[in-house]
Amino acid sequence: MTPDRTLHLLEVLTSLSYRQSDLNAYLTTVVSGISQLIGTDWSIVTLCQGEQYQILASSVEMDNAETVWNLHGSITNCVVEQGATLMVEDSAHDPIGQMPAGYAAYLGIPIKTPMGKVLGTVCSFYRQPHRCTEEEVQFAEVLAERAAIAIDNYQLYQRQQLVNAQYRQLSEQLVIVNAALERAAGLKDEFLSTMSHELRTPLTAIIGLAEVLREEVYGSLNPKQLKSVCTIEESGETLLTQLNDLIDLSKIESGNLVLERRRVSISALVESCLAMVRPQAQKQNITLSHHIPTDLAEVTGDELRLRQVLQNLISNALKFTPQGGAVSVQATADTEQVQVRVTDTGIGIATADLANIFEPFVQLDSSWARPYPGTGLGLTLVQRLIHLHGGTVQVESEVGSGSTFIVTLPCSYVSAEKAKPTVSPHQPQNISEPLILLAEDREAIVLLLTDYLEEQGCRVAIATDGQTAIDLAKTQIPDLIFMDIRLPQVDGLEATRQIRTHLPDTPIIALTALLMPEDQERFLAAGFSDSLSKPLKMEQLTQMLTKHLQI
Repeated sequence: MTPDRTLHLLEVLTSLSYRQSDLNAYLTTVVSGISQLIGTDWSIVTLCQGEQYQILASSVEMDNAETVWNLHGSITNCVVEQGATLMVEDSAHDPIGQMPAGYAAYLGIPIKTPMGKVLGTVCSFYRQPHRCTEEEVQFAEVLAERAAIAIDNYQLYQRQQLVNAQYRQLSEQLVIVNAALERAAGLKDEFLSTMSHELRTPLTAIIGLAEVLREEVYGSLNPKQLKSVCTIEESGETLLTQLNDLIDLSKIESGNLVLERRRVSISALVESCLAMVRPQAQKQNITLSHHIPTDLAEVTGDELRLRQVLQNLISNALKFTPQGGAVSVQATADTEQVQVRVTDTGIGIATADLANIFEPFVQLDSSWARPYPGTGLGLTLVQRLIHLHGGTVQVESEVGSGSTFIVTLPCSYVSAEKAKPTVSPHQPQNISEPLILLAEDREAIVLLLTDYLEEQGCRVAIATDGQTAIDLAKTQIPDLIFMDIRLPQVDGLEATRQIRTHLPDTPIIALTALLMPEDQERFLAAGFSDSLSKPLKMEQLTQMLTKHLQI
């Protein structure tokens, strides 16, 4: 290679490095360099496009109409098909392919990708017969290689630009869809909030008025009337529970359900849940039993939600167990976890249905399951709530032999016997909020009032019987107590008398369907500070909070 030609090639290669962002200018430099280095009359870069090839760059000016040629039968097609450098010294004696008019000699070099695919050619033409030297061919091949890299990079860039454009379009569509979903979620939350108020308020009134009638406040009822009133009350509580389930599930799925974590005694919780369902079990002639160690470790969790889980599982067990059957609750613990097993001798669950029972709105589609109504949300809520606590729910079942639901929760590494009495097992982290003790044995009412009180900025401790209310009042020292009069084990009057020996100044509000003048005197004598008549209204609760706690 002569020094002048070497210097010229270096100049061409150097100029190429500065034009990499402009493909047309880059390729024009390539063909101009080839023409100057090996003395061609015309050099072009072509790109194959099906049966045609397009001239991307030319060493001489061309009309745009002349830049697309037919590939078939052309000399360029020979280079593409062979995939190798082709030289024709004189087309008159070596007619390999059709040459452009007026040209006699040809040098064609394929443009290949790194994978060997032929993209096009670098073609050089001479008007007179000409034999290129080996050095000239090498010059042309070096520059053709640069053209191949440029075209390959450009095509990659174009594809990347297309992908980026599609990505931007999808991103814009995703933003629109997400905005629509957020609006829909907001509308759903607004609807559920409205439904919560518009349905729960009258349902509470229906339940409360039914309780008033059942207690014969307005006069005696004959057996048929009493049965009808009880049906109204039970149906109202069922509707309220189902409504609460729907709202709770919506909160969980939207990430708006916040757990009020505190130390919870599972043994006390199980005892309380069993006390609530024992009348139902007796009515159905179902044996209800439990085995809970006295030193069972505690868990850290939301007492209300864990109660909701256990109450749901035990109620389900009773629901699907025929008369004369049995339901048992067992609990065990080790250093890491507490396990509660709810077992029944009911209808059982088919193996094919086990994988779907925790899905929302799923009900078992079988003749033996259809007589048992429900929304199909109960077990979904159980699973979601336990997962929020870092636990698991499993089920073992066989058709005709019953089912066992197994709840596993991480424990707090301290047994009930070893827990210090001065430390409340229900003490939440935020102690600046007033603590309300709610003594009420109806689950639907408990959930409703707890939600409302927590919305008012209160912490809530729950007792479903009089003895538990006494115990919690001693250990937790609540700021205010709402006490139902008709509680199991120890009624509200006696519970209040005992609480007053420890808490002489704590406001205690009676919740009752009986509010005659003489009843008011009995309540005051027992130690109540005030009273609310059923059906309860949320405004009345707010007034009591304002009156006694100034909130």
